[in-house]
Amino acid sequence: MKILLINEYGSWGGAEKIFYNSAKAFKEDGHDILCLLGSGGILEEKLQNNEIRVKLYREGRKELKENSFMFMGKRIINVISVFQNYIKLKEDSNNVKIEVDKFKPDIIYLNNLRPLIIFYNIKEIMKNTKVIWHEHGYQRSKIRQFLLDNKLLKYIDKIICVSNHVCSCHSERIKYKTIILNNGIEDIGVKSISLNKSNDFVEFVQPAFITRWKGQNTVLEAVNILINKYKLTNFKVKFLGSPRSKDDSRYLSSLIRYVKINDLYNYVEFLGFRDDAVEIIGKSDMLISSSQEHDPFPTILLEGCCLGKAIISSNAGGSSDIVKHNKNGFVFSMKNGEELAKYMKTLIKNRDLINKYGKESRKIYLQNFTIDNFNNNIVDIISSI
Repeated sequence: MKILLINEYGSWGGAEKIFYNSAKAFKEDGHDILCLLGSGGILEEKLQNNEIRVKLYREGRKELKENSFMFMGKRIINVISVFQNYIKLKEDSNNVKIEVDKFKPDIIYLNNLRPLIIFYNIKEIMKNTKVIWHEHGYQRSKIRQFLLDNKLLKYIDKIICVSNHVCSCHSERIKYKTIILNNGIEDIGVKSISLNKSNDFVEFVQPAFITRWKGQNTVLEAVNILINKYKLTNFKVKFLGSPRSKDDSRYLSSLIRYVKINDLYNYVEFLGFRDDAVEIIGKSDMLISSSQEHDPFPTILLEGCCLGKAIISSNAGGSSDIVKHNKNGFVFSMKNGEELAKYMKTLIKNRDLINKYGKESRKIYLQNFTIDNFNNNIVDIISSI
């Protein structure tokens, strides 16, 4: 079959890694592949290195702007950017239409939201073509979700959702088109795993950009409770990540003030961005994810499983697809520092449980989240339509 794959960015983010793996899997399965990208970058280079044809549908023009921005922990829609981006997407649609006419694909694979909008603008020429949309996020607005379900997805044959949470956001009239396919990652854990530690000191790590919705403030609240309520001192939390905006920098300053006011210096450490993040996570005892927004499918939790870590995660988005409560860790309510502290206390006092959960995480990764699992499943989806 001839498969046309469309992706907005040529950079190397989470959705782009999945796009790359999908293209490779389709090619290895014997299909004729063409990838259309909105911009060049690492993704383009990697595809070409695997002898996969690539064309840029926005060559020589600027990339689209972000539709929203964070301010004081809240996501604000930039109406001007939304309008400007829509005009540019109309132009992109004309360029993509030319390539569709030339290639005449049997299947079109759309990765993320913007390629879906491009497809909608040229849907009239797709009458004999099956169309798959791979959904990596969710709509934070009920109005946007309504428009997605009742307009943009009307002409899509199959919707691949990265998690149960993403699937649950769709209306019942659309759900018959959905299939849940969790992402997979390369095995990074072989040299970093330490599944049978025996010392009494426990090291937690929280890998995330320093930004309000990642919930570092909840972790600090839990640390304060562990020290002052439970009288525990044999632990440390390492924060891996840096701020990306002025608002993030202000947030980091507020976190540092909290540490100073509550005298937590001996129990927390802000390491910033680190090239050796995988090694630091691998040497730690447990991973914490404290997201305060519904992260569709947190890659960092996959990496924690791969590295054989016990995990404590908030009940945000797709985390429940990865972290099984009382099996490979604990799940706590978003923004609930008291509950997080309770689970941290349980593990600080029980090294055997840390080791047990870590081994279970590794098993969950090998059974569900390897690249081979993902590749086999996405090829099966293509074959089924």
